[in-house]
Amino acid sequence: MAFMLTMVSSTSTGISQSERPDEAQITAALERHSLITGSGAEVISATIQGEALVIDLSEEILPASTYDEGVFTQLQTDLDRDLGINSFYMTTFKVEGLPLESWGRPEPKIEPGADLPEIEQNLRSGPLSGVRIALSPGHGLYWHETYLGWYYQRAEFYGIREDIVNAEIMAYVQTALLNQGATVIQLRELDFTAGTGVTGYPTWYECARQYAIALGLPSSIYDGSDTNYNSDIRARPYMANYYDADILISLHNNGWDGNLRGTETYWDINNNPAQSNALANAVHNSIISTIRAEYDPNWINRNVRATDWSYGEIYFADMPAILLELAFMDNPIDNSYLHDEAFKMLAANAITQGICDYWGVTCEESPSPLSQVLETPFLNPEYGEGMCDTGWHSFTNQRDQPAYLSLNVNNQEQSTHLALWQTVLPLSGEYQVEVFIPDHEPLGWICPEMSINEDTQNAIYEISHADGLSAIPVNQAQFINEWVNLGFFNFTGDTSVSITLSDVTGETFQTTTVSSSALRFTLVHEAYDHQVYFPSTFK
Repeated sequence: MAFMLTMVSSTSTGISQSERPDEAQITAALERHSLITGSGAEVISATIQGEALVIDLSEEILPASTYDEGVFTQLQTDLDRDLGINSFYMTTFKVEGLPLESWGRPEPKIEPGADLPEIEQNLRSGPLSGVRIALSPGHGLYWHETYLGWYYQRAEFYGIREDIVNAEIMAYVQTALLNQGATVIQLRELDFTAGTGVTGYPTWYECARQYAIALGLPSSIYDGSDTNYNSDIRARPYMANYYDADILISLHNNGWDGNLRGTETYWDINNNPAQSNALANAVHNSIISTIRAEYDPNWINRNVRATDWSYGEIYFADMPAILLELAFMDNPIDNSYLHDEAFKMLAANAITQGICDYWGVTCEESPSPLSQVLETPFLNPEYGEGMCDTGWHSFTNQRDQPAYLSLNVNNQEQSTHLALWQTVLPLSGEYQVEVFIPDHEPLGWICPEMSINEDTQNAIYEISHADGLSAIPVNQAQFINEWVNLGFFNFTGDTSVSITLSDVTGETFQTTTVSSSALRFTLVHEAYDHQVYFPSTFK
């Protein structure tokens, strides 16, 4: 089966301000729409609040004052076609200031999944033991039933996309919460090793609706609205309701005109108002104070904001729920922070601390170590004055660090060169291991004299880890200036970790080069004995 992925935008520098429709443009488009003019309806308001677009229409839009799904589906479809609203906003329609449910739109009653095995509590004791926390990373790939393709919900800005970075941050939140004893209910796939999804891309790239389908959950959870885009929004609170979560945390990153910065947090006055307000303030204040104290003293506080039926992700939840807009994707400074694993981990720990504050418990200190990068390996033989000395060629990679090349050999008996990376990791656990493959020009080798056009297609990285020794082949020739995932491995803290790369490739003797550059370790899960409730275990 062939898969098609259609990206909303492939630009790496962000979308210009003129492409983001504002309230006046949306109002004008609505006032020209035949469903508005034909019914005599009035556009009371079109209000943008964060990523929420709330359109309030007069009662004339409803024939006989009865909800008609086709009317609102057509309005949103046409606004998306003409102004691209779905690329920027999550749209909510109201009539006379009331949600459509007040006019007859059916809302499924999501009962907790009594037919499922009992939720397995995290067996690691901690201050949040017994607390069930639903995590909703915003957006993700979804099937667009009009354009018949898999679409990201948000555009790329400066090399990253909100659909992806939301999940990356929430994976850190999940680890931090598990360390405090919580039971985590993931509303999108947060296991980066879960494989390829129906989109042909990693499962964790996909939206909550697709995740619910993959789990085999009741269709009322993932088909709760008129389009797949809108159903994805509802699938999140519906899943949280189904699994009887105690609180729901939705994470997004904002966008506007490239000039705004900072964090804002939303709660809905129609959903557990006292508790949702308290949760929003606890988490928001923790984020602001933590970032100011440990990362950027001038981090902007955009405040906690009450909404009124604006964000479906939180107002359809049966439990206290909040929606975080951590940073602005389209602002170069905020965006640079979102590239930084240190910032993402710091934000995740701040969110966790805020949850502990809301729950009235004292969190244990459980640091999430930053990604550890080893820029250069030890070389055997040691690097000398040049390739005629010890057979190494040295150059500066795109990280402004030394990198090395050696000629390949066919078998172990011919081997003369070895690169070794060694370190001691701060915590025991599962780490993602990545290798940096730098770009370089075809090389005129002089000892012996020959022209080498590319790196090897079969570099073998031997990784010593807690479960044994793994040999991971990498086609270095197909990568240019990028990190390549070698896999996920368990390592024991305070024990020396070693990874080697020799010149043995199995290819014809001295026809390619073997590139040795930086290596990176990133903690995925700290090691401890526990059982975690992942809905994916219940089919």
